[in-house]
Amino acid sequence: MSNPSSEKLTCYNYINILAYIANFVVVHGIGVQGWFNLPDNSEVSAKYQTLVTPAGFTFAIWAIIFIFQAIFAIVQLLPSFRSHPFVQNGVCYWYGIVCACQIFWTFAFTFEVLWLSCILMLLLLFSLLALLSGQRRVGGGTTADFWLLRFPFQIHTGWICAASAVNVNVVLVGVSANANLQLFAAVVSLLLLFGTALFLLCRKSKNGELNIVLPLVLAWAFGGVWAELENPKQLIQDNFNSQTIDSLKVCAAIACIVVLLAIGVRTILLCVRKDDRRDEGVNNGDNLFDDPEGSLRGPASLEPESSLV
Repeated sequence: MSNPSSEKLTCYNYINILAYIANFVVVHGIGVQGWFNLPDNSEVSAKYQTLVTPAGFTFAIWAIIFIFQAIFAIVQLLPSFRSHPFVQNGVCYWYGIVCACQIFWTFAFTFEVLWLSCILMLLLLFSLLALLSGQRRVGGGTTADFWLLRFPFQIHTGWICAASAVNVNVVLVGVSANANLQLFAAVVSLLLLFGTALFLLCRKSKNGELNIVLPLVLAWAFGGVWAELENPKQLIQDNFNSQTIDSLKVCAAIACIVVLLAIGVRTILLCVRKDDRRDEGVNNGDNLFDDPEGSLRGPASLEPESSLV
């Protein structure tokens, strides 16, 4: 946590709180509650069901996202955090763009302008990646900094990665693409998400840093696809035979289990490595835990492995 500061609130602080409020009102009011007799997101999703649309329970992750971003929006107004580099140099104006994209996406999806919703979803993903990249360049940070200022955007990015893949498949369903093309898109989507999760977990890092938030969210999405294909919607049963559905279900299950196992293995290896380095530090009279830029930063080191994640 930063030391209390007498610095005034900046435009970024105001953008963050206003963007959150606007985003919550629109997404919850129209996307969830269906204000003004408009169809909510679940109704539109059911109309354009895809092979990679996860089960309804997985969307509960939005509650976690909005709760943590609400905490961020409030905390970043406090003297101890308002001028924090993660806020001013990391988030800066990107959260405002993220919320704008999500608001416009909600309207596009509600009115079934699917091609536009897909473009907005990809812009949303790009904005989140840019935000994470900015925070990664800042580096360092405490445990509190991670949970209050970084985690809200890492979990959001992970879910939007999965949602982007679904949105592309929704567009194909919307234009009545043939079953073979839909199946191909679904397989490619699962492979890309699976590859992304393993890349983040397996890529070597000079400081032994490990990102488990995004892969964990993707495992959650794979589990949702697995659960959904256990009892697929009628639209899916009409377009695909049971063998195809079962095969994709198995693929989603394998992806979920493998990613979870990889997270467990990498976490254990990282803990062992940290213990070894801690012992070396004690033997050499060094305290590695006091080095904010070292490899033993605790939860604050759970940051993306690449420059954009």
